[in-house]
Amino acid sequence: MRKIFLIFSISSLLISESIFPVTFSSDIEVIKSGELISQSKIIKNENNFIYRTDYPYSQSVYIVDDTIYIQDDDFKQVSKSENLNIIPIMSIFKGEYDFESYECNGSICFLNITPIDGVSSLVIVKNQGQIKEVSYFSLDYQSYKLKFKNFLMETVKINYTPPEGYEFIEYD
Repeated sequence: MRKIFLIFSISSLLISESIFPVTFSSDIEVIKSGELISQSKIIKNENNFIYRTDYPYSQSVYIVDDTIYIQDDDFKQVSKSENLNIIPIMSIFKGEYDFESYECNGSICFLNITPIDGVSSLVIVKNQGQIKEVSYFSLDYQSYKLKFKNFLMETVKINYTPPEGYEFIEYD
């Protein structure tokens, strides 16, 4: 009986399913080493995403059916790629890594226990079922914090059609 309880206790710490809901939307502030570097919005529906940056410039990343579209409004360009590894942090939202959970200041924190490309360590803070922040150190020891605001567990259908007049660039 003790063995079964021990196995259950250990397995409950290893979170293999996604910490993030299947569908959600949120405003995000990206802070690097204490300085605000970006304001964005993320929308997730199943494995499709929209990540739209408003500050410091307008750019959108769409991941639709495992194809990435990067739309740069300043240059009026759309880049297309099927290589999902060019944005490794997005795989965290898809639940592709294992985390260990623990309580921290009234919230639940999740620490990565499997390697993540481009990241040395990563912590996700969740409070009352909502993601509050993702903090991580890159491999070059830069600290990043993604603060989630206006977190909603609802979203819209995600598809992508390039705007007229934009240059289309396709990468392999």
